[in-house]
Parts: sequence; C-alpha cells; structure tokens
Amino acid sequence: MLSALSKVVSYFFYEEDGEDSREEAPSSPHFDISGNPDTQTESSVDSGLSQTSRTIDGTVTSLHNGYGLVDNEIYFTFDSVIGGCRPALGAHVHVQAVRQKQHGGWQAQRVVIEDSSWDGGQKLHNNNYNPIISQDDPEQVAIRDTQVAMVTSIKGDLGLLNDEVSFSVQSAALHGFAPYRGDWVVAQTTTNTETGYCTAESISPLREQDFSGEINAVLHGYGFIDEEIYFPLSACVQGYQPRRGDRVKGVMLESRQGKCSWRARTVLPSIGVGESDKSSKTVLESPFPVINGPSSGGFLKKLLQDKGGITISQKTNFGKMELGELKSLVLWIRNTNSNETRTLKSCRFKTHPAALQFAVTVQQQTPQKGDVAGEGQALLPGTTVFVTVECKGMHLGQDKQLLIFDFDGYTIGRYMSVDVQDPQQTSLDPSAPYNRKRNYGKYKAASQRNGSESWVLPGQRPQRMKSVPFPARLPQFEIPRELKNCIFEKRELVNLAPELGEPLSMQNYTTRFSTLLHLEEIQMEIEIRDYDLESVTLRRVGEYLALAVPGLAEGRPSVAIGDKVVLSHPGDMEVGPQYEGYVHVVLSEEVLLKFHNSFHQNYYAEEYDVMFTINRTQLRRCHQAVRFSKHLGTKVLFPVQLHPKMPVPSKSSAKVTGAKSSQHFFNTVLNCHQRAAVSRILEGQSRPSPYVLFGPPGTGKTVTMVEAILQVLHTIPGSRILACAPSNSATDLLAEKLLQSNLVNKSDLVRLNAFNRLDDNIPEFLKPYCTTGDNLEVACRHRVVLCTCITAGLLNTVGLKSGHFTHAFIDEAGQATEPDCAVPMNLMVGEDSQIVLAGDPMQLGPVLKSRHAITYGLQYSFLERLMDSPLYARDMVRFADHGNYDPLLVTKLIHNYRSHSKLLQLPSELFYHGELRECGSTSVTHCMCGWDRLPNKDVPIIFHGLRGEDLREGNSPSWFNPVEAVQVMKYLQALVNNPRCAITFDDIGIITPYRKQVEKIRLLIDKLGMEKVKVGSVEEFQGQERRVIIISTVRSNESQMSFDRRFNLGFLSNPKRFNVAITRAQSLLIVCGNPHVLAQDEHWLSLLSYCVEHGAYVGCNLPDLPQLQSRVTVESNTNECQASDVLLDRDTEQTSSNENLNKTQQKSSTEVGNKACGELNEHSVTEPKLIYVTAKTANVTVNPDPDKEKTSKDLLQEKEVAVDSEGDLGVSDKKQNTNSSDQIDLASKVHKSREAPQVVYMTFEEIGNSLSDSGEVDSDLDVIIESSSEEEIEE
Repeated sequence: MLSALSKVVSYFFYEEDGEDSREEAPSSPHFDISGNPDTQTESSVDSGLSQTSRTIDGTVTSLHNGYGLVDNEIYFTFDSVIGGCRPALGAHVHVQAVRQKQHGGWQAQRVVIEDSSWDGGQKLHNNNYNPIISQDDPEQVAIRDTQVAMVTSIKGDLGLLNDEVSFSVQSAALHGFAPYRGDWVVAQTTTNTETGYCTAESISPLREQDFSGEINAVLHGYGFIDEEIYFPLSACVQGYQPRRGDRVKGVMLESRQGKCSWRARTVLPSIGVGESDKSSKTVLESPFPVINGPSSGGFLKKLLQDKGGITISQKTNFGKMELGELKSLVLWIRNTNSNETRTLKSCRFKTHPAALQFAVTVQQQTPQKGDVAGEGQALLPGTTVFVTVECKGMHLGQDKQLLIFDFDGYTIGRYMSVDVQDPQQTSLDPSAPYNRKRNYGKYKAASQRNGSESWVLPGQRPQRMKSVPFPARLPQFEIPRELKNCIFEKRELVNLAPELGEPLSMQNYTTRFSTLLHLEEIQMEIEIRDYDLESVTLRRVGEYLALAVPGLAEGRPSVAIGDKVVLSHPGDMEVGPQYEGYVHVVLSEEVLLKFHNSFHQNYYAEEYDVMFTINRTQLRRCHQAVRFSKHLGTKVLFPVQLHPKMPVPSKSSAKVTGAKSSQHFFNTVLNCHQRAAVSRILEGQSRPSPYVLFGPPGTGKTVTMVEAILQVLHTIPGSRILACAPSNSATDLLAEKLLQSNLVNKSDLVRLNAFNRLDDNIPEFLKPYCTTGDNLEVACRHRVVLCTCITAGLLNTVGLKSGHFTHAFIDEAGQATEPDCAVPMNLMVGEDSQIVLAGDPMQLGPVLKSRHAITYGLQYSFLERLMDSPLYARDMVRFADHGNYDPLLVTKLIHNYRSHSKLLQLPSELFYHGELRECGSTSVTHCMCGWDRLPNKDVPIIFHGLRGEDLREGNSPSWFNPVEAVQVMKYLQALVNNPRCAITFDDIGIITPYRKQVEKIRLLIDKLGMEKVKVGSVEEFQGQERRVIIISTVRSNESQMSFDRRFNLGFLSNPKRFNVAITRAQSLLIVCGNPHVLAQDEHWLSLLSYCVEHGAYVGCNLPDLPQLQSRVTVESNTNECQASDVLLDRDTEQTSSNENLNKTQQKSSTEVGNKACGELNEHSVTEPKLIYVTAKTANVTVNPDPDKEKTSKDLLQEKEVAVDSEGDLGVSDKKQNTNSSDQIDLASKVHKSREAPQVVYMTFEEIGNSLSDSGEVDSDLDVIIESSSEEEIEE
C-alpha cells in the first residue's frame, strides 16, 4: 500500500515543492544585481551582530539535491536563486552572501543567473507605468506597475513574488484569494525608486477556469485529479471527504505544483454533498462557501443573522439530556414582509454523518436524519411556519450543530446545542473547590532553617546500608548557597553560572551538568514540601515508630528504605531541636522509622511536624559521573569524525567479516536489519565512539540487544559485559530475555540491585541471580552484570582498572539524562571499549521536574544529542543503501511486530519517514477488526469526539474530565462483555496525562470490579504494549485554546508524548477527546483527519478541518522544504576543523535569552523580566515592564527577534525593512515532531488577565516552559 502511494507521489513530485506548499519567507534586503564582474565588495552589517556581507560574481562549481556551491566557497539553496530555478553547472552568477562569524562559512542570500533564462518567475513589466510623487517626501518617486509573477514563499501574513516583491496574504484574502506557493498571479506593484523596494498592493490569479474530473490519488493533506490537477484537502467543500475514484468539479488556477500545472481552488463532488446514490432525494450543494481563511468569522456572523424579511426563533438549546433520551424543540420561521412571498427551499444540518444526533421536520413531513426537509415550502407575507427539531442523545458531552435554512438567494443559520450526560458523572463531581496549594515559600523557609544554627539529633540508618564496605566515599556535592539564593531572588542564572550560556564542550562539561543537577535537586526539594505533614503523632510498632503517610500507595510522596524524615515541634519557627528518622520498612499506608534511641525512649504520642527529604544518592552519583567524564574523551562524548578500526577478534570472525550470511544466530527469526546490527556490534569498528541501535516502537530493539549480548558473550573470548537501563523494569526485562535463552550460565550473570529495592518488587525467577552489592568484588567479576544506570555507580567504588568491562549496553538510552548515561559509560574508558546505546529519540526522554534544568538542556538524552550531531545524522545521499545512516554508527530497525497496519501508518509517516513495515501476527493485530462498535470494520481505530468539561478540585493542580471518564468506562464494558473478541482486563491499557483523571477512572473501575485494568500516564506505558489502548486527553476548555497553543503546554502539544501514546496499541486504539481543542495541534489534527478520512470518527460535531490543515501547513511547510539545507550544513560541518565543529554542539537557550535581553536593551527597550525559552527551539519571550510607556504590542510591532542554528540572535526594526536570521534550529527542520520557533511577547499583566479565570499561571511567574512531567503546569 505504502509503496504504491510512494510511486504515485514520485510521479507527481520530482522535488519537494509538490506538497501543500507554503514556506517561510527568506530575508529580503535590497539587492543590486548590476555589480561589476571583476569586483567584490565586503562590508560589516551593523545589526547588533558580527555579521559580514559580501557581493561577488562567480561560477557554480557544484550542485547537489537542493543546494550548490559558488566558487567552492559560497553555499546557496535553490530557493535563494531568483526565479526559483536550478542553475546549470558552470553558470555565471551574481551573489550576495553573508556570514555570522569572522571565521564562519559564507551563505548566499540571493543568487542571480547572469547569462541564462529559465521557466517562469521572470518579471514582466508593462511598457506604460505611472510615476507617483510621495506626499510625505516630494523627492521620493514611487512607480506603479503590473507584473506577472509566481508566489515563491509565504510566511504568516508575508508573501514573496519571484523572491523579490512582497505582498500581504491578508490583503489577498480580502479579495477572495488564498495564495499558495507556486501560484501564477497578476500583481499590481509599487516600487520606491529611492530604496528600490517593491511591494504588491494586490494580487489575483493569472488564469482560472472550471474543471470536472476524477480523483486518482488522495494522500496525507493533498491529492490529484486526472493526474494533472493538484488539490490540498483545504480546497474541498466543507463536509466532503475526498476518496479515490470520486467524480468532482470545481475551479482551478494556474500553479506550479511539482509536475502539475494547475491547483484546484475549490473541489466538490459532482453529485452533491451528502448524496449517497442517484435514487435518493436531491440534496442541494453547499448553500454557502467553504468557511476558510481570515474572513470565516465575519461570514459566520452574517450567516446567523436574519435577512430578507425572514426571522427565525433563537431558542435552540436542548439543555441537559440523558444518554438515549429523545427530545424535540419547535422553531418558528416568520415572513415579516408585507407583500412578498418567500420560499423555504430546504433546511438541513451541515454536520459529519458520524456526529449527527439531530433530525428536522417541517410541519407534518416525515423527518429524515440529516437530510433536506421542507423543500419548496412557501411563506406568505405575515405567515409563520413551524419546524420541529428532534434530538436523541447519542454522544456524551456538549454538542453544537449548524442548521441551515436555504431561501431564494440567501441562507440563514442556527446552532442547535445539547449537553448529553450520564448518571455516573455525578459521582465524579469535584469533592471541593479548587484552591491552589503553594510550596515555594515552604521550601525557602525550610532551606533557611536548615542553614541556621538549629541542632539535629541523628537517627538510626538501616543495617544493610551500614554493611556495604565502600572502599571510596561518595562526596556530598551540596548545592551552593549562591545558587539557592539566585533561585529565591529570581535573578538571572547565567550571571552566576556562565557555563549555562556557552555551547556544551569538554571544557564546560562538568560544571554545566553539575549546575543542571543542582537545579533539578532544588525543584525536587520544592515539590516534596507538598507532602510535609503538620501536627501528627506516631505510634509504636515494636522497635519502630510508625508514621501514616497519605498517598503513599500511589507514590505521592515516593518513599524508599533509607530515606530520611525530620521531625520538629509544631509551629517552631525559631532555632530548635530537630529529630532525624530513617525509613526501615515501607508498608501500604505507613512507614516504619527509627530515630535516636533517646527519642524512642522519651516519645509519648506528642505531635510533631514532619518534613520529608529526597534521597540524594542518585544525584550524587550523577555529579561524580560528570566529574569523571573527562576521561572518556571527545571520541565518546563529542565524536566528530569516524576512524574505523579492525573488527574485534572473535571465534566467528571469519563468518562475521567474510561471510555474514553464514553467521550463526541464536535467535533464528531475526530480520535483516536486526542481524546487521548484531554483526556491526560484534565487529565494533566504531569503537570507542558509541554505536546506536535506533529502535522505533515495536521493532524488536530489546530482542536485538539480547542477541548482541549473547553473541559477545559466546564469541569474543575475555569479554565482560555491563548491561544497563534507566529503570528497574527495563533492566529486569533484559535479564528475563537473557535467562529465557538458556544460553547463560548462572555463574556468568548477576543482577545488581540498589540496597533499598524491596524484595517484593523483584521477580521470583530473578532472585537467585540478585545481589545488593554486599560483595561488589565478586559481583563485578561476572561475565554479564545487569543493573540500572545509577546503580552502576556502585562499581566505581571497587577501583576497577581500565578495560575491566569490554562492552556496555544501555537499553532505553533515550529515557536517561546524559549524567545518568555517564555513570555506566565511565566504566568504559579505553580505545577498545564498545558502548552500545539502544533507544528511540522520537519517544519520551527523561522525566524532569525543574523548568530551569529543562530550559538549559538536561532533558535531552545523550542518545538524542548524538543523533542530532553531524556524524550520526540521517543522510539519504551517502547512505541510501544502509537505511540512510552510517552503518558503522547507526542501525535503524523498521520491521514493526506490534501493530495493525492502520495503527502504524500515521506515526510512521509523522516520525519515521514512512519507513515502518507491518510484520506482526495477524491473529493479534487483526483480532479487533469487525468489532460491532467500530465505525469502519476494517480500521481498528475510534476517535470519539466529546466536548466535556475539564475540572480541578481541592489543592491539586491536576485536571479531570467526568464526561471522558464515563465514556472510557462504556468502552471498557463493551470490550470485556463481547465474547467474540475474547479481550481480558490485562489486554487493555488506559492512558491519560493527568493524575486526577487516573484517580477518577480508577474510582469507576473499582465500582465495576475491573481492578486488573492498568490506568496511567504516557510515561508509565512507554516500552509497553496492550491489545487495546484507550486514551483520554482530558483538556476540553476551548476558551483557553489560544493560550495553550501559544505557550505549547504539556501533553497535548508534546510530539514525543503523542507518539508514545498512539503506538502502544496492537489491535485497537480508542481516543476520547475534544476535537476542537486537539485540532489546534498539528499532530492531533493529523490523527483526527486520518480518522475522518478512514471513516473512524464518531461523536460531537467537527471543527473546520480543511481550514485548520491549511493553517498548520502554512506554519510547518518551511521546516519540510528546507531539509536539504540541513544536510548541506551537516556535510560542511563534517569536513570542517574541530574548532568549527565544536560551535555546532548543543547550545543552551539561556544564551539565546541573554542575547535577546541584551539586544533589546541596546535598542532602548525596557529591561526584560520574562524570558520563555527551550533548549532547542529557541523560543524567546521578552517582557518589558508594563509600567513603562511601551507595551508588548508596541514592541511586537517594532521589533522582530529570531535565533539561528548556533544560537545567534538577530533583532531588526520593521520600519527599516531589515531582516533577522532565518536559520532557526536546524534540527527542527528535519524532525517534524519538533515545534518551529516562535516569538511571543506578553507582559505579566497580560498573562494575568488571560488566565484570571483558570489560575494556571500567576503574575509573578518568571519562566514558562514545556513540562515533561505528567501535569501541564504545577507551578
């Protein structure tokens, strides 16, 4: 199926410009093309940056896919060539180029071919033009002209014709024309003779004509008619979903879209919208144009107005109804004309059939669901006709559907609304009004108290902790007091820790990550203050004192053996005694503590305040790891060039290197990519640089890791393997797979656990192989040592020599922070050490709490940083025969053994270049096909649209949605009560992003006796699979959509979280959510459109999908169209010196933020107080003091801020028509999942006003950042 589609695409598109083409406008300074061929000019551009410009006449010396070089020195893209054509090799060109750094490379802003002509894009002038004298400046003359041109780029409201003439998209839309890249137009232009700057006052299509034909292909977001007309889905009339073979008609205009010369402006079915066959009642085509573009709001307002002397009642709300209930509502239509008769031609609902729960009847005519009623009904002057609308509650939640009344020459609309409820919803109502709980002040007070002269009576540590004989003591790595004060006082961190504003390098590696770890610890301390208890008593249980801890069973707080709690007298804010107690036993609702003996002897049920603390061991080991990482060297941490080594000698060397096809594999069902990965790991030619096993969901990554470990164990004499993962569950899975192979002796394998891991959490089959480190000398001598990344730090205390471990395998490396990963890697010092990282950079990374640590880059794993580096990057030119990656460094697995093809298709296209192949057992993947609840029996997906209500209660910031919770339960009941499907509770997983929704769903599950069903966040399901996955997205507040989209909050706009959520299902995926909210995000919009296209949608009325797709296409096409620029940049970087390569390493956005502040201050803007940045997308929000004269709107009108790929920031003054940098975040251009950078300006006052109802963000907030925890925003 996919291969056939790819052939269709390749036929129509020989380049990337064939898609729904709207791209970011390039910078457009005035460019003089009349330079002397023998001269060059070079000048410094004063824009607050060290940028140098240069003009030169030269020769095209090399051409590649989408880019080339002039004189082997100046890089240019084909988009920068005036006219948009591809120049010939050896062509003479005139170039204007710039470079950002003194020793940086030159990049062409414009290229003019001097001695050639090309197809299209040439500017045609009328012989007669009219000079216009400016009223403001009599000496300035403006020339009006009419030009034939092509739209070459669009960015927001700015478009360019022939890469020279700018125009306003909004102005074009007001004239009824929505331009696309590639459209041929006639433009009325005005040229300023003083500056040479040319603008188009209006544009219109060059040629337009009607067409009729047959759709021969429908792809994601676009399609083709008669193999010569390209159409975006946004061109389809509202409510029509095009399919291959449909006969359609419409209007097309001349446009260059790949090999197509026409673009359809409107597309509608020839037989009419909603008509199922020729024998059915005639249904009128859409009585109003498609609601699309900037004018849609005004059109809708006009549609709802009475007109033509006809008035229609406004009582259109059915109110609350129960599911299955039937109600009717009577509307009246009155002709107020005194002497004119009006004819009601039809009245019907403009709604997707799957969402329709209304029927309309005029007088006594039989109602027909969703069809036209009352055709030809005459309304005499002064008479009234009554229309009956019936509603049967079929879909939970609120619903609003548009009823259209069609009269001669005009239409009138009314929205019919209803709120369908279920009795179970009342049990989920908020238990108490929401009252936000604060913990920042408590942490500050606790921190200050800990730093005072109060004395602490130490407690008794657990015996196992004291019995471990560590030869070397782990340092404390205390948080610097200055860093705490900086957080308390909300000062700029980079002033205290300048390494945060520098590119990551070997020189600042230790200091930077140490600071990030301290920032994370500070936030952990702040959050644990939520669980402190006041005025509680303890009870005696044998030798212990028992403390009841609310929420302990849910891990809120998370308490483990060895953790410390501190007691103090209630309300004692002065310097007084504190009592340490250590956790010895963890029960379901209590912890058993031991204090100092004197405290036990003298305690008689007095009340104390309880303060919990975090276990710092993990953080201390990370600090130690980054301190030791300098011994790993640049070949491991910053590899820039590959020097292949001879393969590692093994018992099967001849087979591996000379005849790979005859190599013996223990697992005989491995596919070709898995076998290739195992062979390359055995050869180890990339060592010591890490080898990456890129494993998308369900592709057998862990199976491949296990085979590689077994091969190393059995074929490489003297090898010793360290196998790690970030979590105990992932490490246990590795151990389980190894033991199931029956190829590992008990004396060869040991599972090293942390001392405080509970025995109840260790699988029974694994206990004989486990140790807690009581004898590390013996444990580290095993051939295979398995442990978590952090527990591997125990081995640092044994004093192992370099080369003790020959191979390190780190599974799920994408979920570990770089310091986490550094702990086991530090045991691999040496040129012959082989490090293997397995994971998926397109899935969730590490879960962090500190927004500061996230801002400065701690959330990016070592795996992701490597994959974003030039050496490990995807290269479709050099490595086309090896999965597009260097085979010595990366193997990408593409055979998916988990999901049905319809479940796999969308994530494959969005995140994995459409390369994933369905290879699972049909007995599993197809077992839900034909289920009676499926809208399309061949597509095991349901998108159930619900317009519910998101609520909060008590002091919890977490959201819940009763409507979605009830609907989830109804699907759960339908699944387990269906004998045909044979689905058990263990086969079902429920994913929801908010803890409070998890709590509410579990409450309903307990009532129905379905305790075995797992309910959790996306993070809890990563790495797992279920036959059936039900997703509840929760958020349903449509009034906050603009804010959520603006600040890119949490679950609903995190591409990685979206990817994980929709790739857990094997046989059936059910999504319950509000389509009007979800459709604001491009990935959820893709899923919604995919479901509608495949007939898999049910529920409430849909938003205008074509309009939303058009908006998303405009915002995202730039990233897709400029991917070739990224490849050239990476190729150039690979051949550059190490000094230049180091400049391309990951740079924190703090530098970006600081530059933004500095640049704006230099331009006489008030001191910024709010900076919104992320480490890779370089979003910069600068907030001036609202008390000053300038507002953020003034700033937005006057200043533009953008950040290039190296973190350099450009500020331009719009009035001067200068331009900021266009090279924004190269990585985001390659991976669609990463948000394109935006510039947002808001004052504290504006934020407070926009959120005054929700209370999500306070006016004293100083940083807003995307959270990687389960909650959208907790602080």
